[in-house]
Amino acid sequence: MVQENQIPHSPLPPNVEHTTSVFATQAEAQAIDNAMKKCNRALALKRQGRYTEAERIYLEALQTKLSIAGEDHISTASSRNALGELYLAMGRLDEAIDQLQKAIDWRKTKGNATDCAVSVENLAQVWEAKGDLGKALETRVGYDVHHMVCGNDECPGAVFQKSHLKTCGRCKSVFYCGARCQKIDWKARHKKYCKTSSEETELGTKRPLLLTMVEFHTYPVNSVATAASTMSVMKAVSLNNEALGLKQQGDYPGSEKLHLEALEMKLAALGENNATTALTRNALGELYLAMGRLDDAENQLKAAIRVRSERGAVLDAAVSVESLGQVYEAKGDLEKALETRVSYNTDTMVCSNYNCPQASTFRKSDLRTCSRCKAVFYCGNRCQNVDWSAPHKKFCKAPPSKL
Repeated sequence: MVQENQIPHSPLPPNVEHTTSVFATQAEAQAIDNAMKKCNRALALKRQGRYTEAERIYLEALQTKLSIAGEDHISTASSRNALGELYLAMGRLDEAIDQLQKAIDWRKTKGNATDCAVSVENLAQVWEAKGDLGKALETRVGYDVHHMVCGNDECPGAVFQKSHLKTCGRCKSVFYCGARCQKIDWKARHKKYCKTSSEETELGTKRPLLLTMVEFHTYPVNSVATAASTMSVMKAVSLNNEALGLKQQGDYPGSEKLHLEALEMKLAALGENNATTALTRNALGELYLAMGRLDDAENQLKAAIRVRSERGAVLDAAVSVESLGQVYEAKGDLEKALETRVSYNTDTMVCSNYNCPQASTFRKSDLRTCSRCKAVFYCGNRCQNVDWSAPHKKFCKAPPSKL
């Protein structure tokens, strides 16, 4: 009987155990044997870069396994994992998630710990490819920290305890058994996705809004960082990302619901006086501004500023101050908008164009004001023109003359 090839991150079972314990007839055993041969052939095609042919053969093998062994079987889970890895290589990330999650659902309860750890690592790599390093970390540590695999696909080792692995020093979301595997994976895969906490943003926005998971080690969870509370905050970060995606799609009610869920989780785990709670308040404030709920926006942004001005990064505080200034613009109070922008820290202000590509702070003296209302500040002509075409044109007016 053929045994499915053992490959890194794809420990596949020998089908001899199937013939002795599961299949009622020799015909069924032979059919599964043939399905395993197909899987081996598909793997060879994948290694040659012939992904379309590999997919076709993997799907044929999976159909055979489902018809004979059903979903609830180790060999079926093995094919699901192999398909997930293939879809990851093809960039079909949603399909990869679907296949790998099905593999994990079986392997975490009925399979062995190594197989499950392999599928978990594969799923985390999908989240990396999607640009969500927070979700990647949540996936890696959310199943079994006593059975994890190295992030290098070609690692010759087996499973490790989390405490025996080292993390990427930059993003803190990937785990390696040693420096050699880390260097290999950096060149082969991880370099494309790695980013620091200061570079991590909510789904590509220009403002520095989201904390990455590494910051949970910096900000204590009610002074005692338990596994449950840390996982709760990780989930909240994922909800914030999902909420921002809904906001960008125009689904404001759906976005609000998720942001509020995230805020409730962060308040329970971290309390009010914490940078990541302030982050969600800032996100809610910006959402309410977009919805025209200006009083709600004002309340959320003031709460964010109270924390960020004392303990957050200066850029974070400047972002919330600018957002609050925009709330007063929308209320028609340009005098209050100006007062807000200059009353916190004129050495660390942000450009009033929300999508300013510089995403950094400026001294007030280095910014230019709108020549008409004098209440808005820009880093240059381009950003001023962009912001004029977007929101500012609606609100700009000359200040009243002083008699």
